[in-house]
Amino acid sequence: MAATISSNEIKFKIDTTGLKPDWNPTDSDRFLLGHLTQGWSGSDWTGDAITCTATVPIKNEDPSQGVDLGFVQVARGTIFHAFYAGRIPSEGSIGLNFFIPPAFPQSVVLDGSGNTPDPWYRVPRFELAGGGKRLATFGDHPGLVIPLKLSNNVRGQVPNFLFHTYMEREFWTILTAIEAGKRTYLAYFQWQLRYEFKVRWQASKPQVAANLSSFRIVHNFVLGAPPDSELQSKLNSPTGERANAIGKRCQILTETGAPPNRSDNQHRFPAITDSFWS
Repeated sequence: MAATISSNEIKFKIDTTGLKPDWNPTDSDRFLLGHLTQGWSGSDWTGDAITCTATVPIKNEDPSQGVDLGFVQVARGTIFHAFYAGRIPSEGSIGLNFFIPPAFPQSVVLDGSGNTPDPWYRVPRFELAGGGKRLATFGDHPGLVIPLKLSNNVRGQVPNFLFHTYMEREFWTILTAIEAGKRTYLAYFQWQLRYEFKVRWQASKPQVAANLSSFRIVHNFVLGAPPDSELQSKLNSPTGERANAIGKRCQILTETGAPPNRSDNQHRFPAITDSFWS
């Protein structure tokens, strides 16, 4: 007999306490690191910034097979740009556009923490909540890593310096049950994270000019699978390379690449102000 899950009694507890998008430079000023404050050590992402605990009533569970209960996460890369400029107009500028082909051939990817088996975000653990209910837990802390300096290929490799970057991603975090190989998407929540920073340089050191970042929960709790048409092929076959690996390759291809992902320019962008470099 298959297990019975009372979907109408599923509960989510989402916690974003202390979550605030912010940034730090690395000690060598090589990279800008975007983080969510909660779960940030000052130099590394050491903990989750958003968590969810689900309680799920399950009856008639076969002890010989059981129900694997956990979360599947699908992410969509919406937009990711970075802009660099020389210290003076004649040192040119660089524009990076990450989330387009060929560097980023697919906008919807399966997410995962470490080398987890398909389709899970993290390996499910068997946890009881009492009263015939099971627990499933989730946590994440998406970050941003972007070089603070790049060499301009059309201006004799003179360094250009980051002055504006923004990256926006959407996430669907889906409570999922698998019994005897059958996968059921029970419920999900949807959230959106945008890192956006403007940088000025003082005495050759990066400073915050503006933090325009944002985080929001789009949907707190929705029964069933996400209906977004762009997600369906990944939901139907939640396998393959995960978001972190795809994202790292995308950044390497963009930062070392050519149009349309990277453009090196002989002149600075019109948006550069006098306060950018001092």
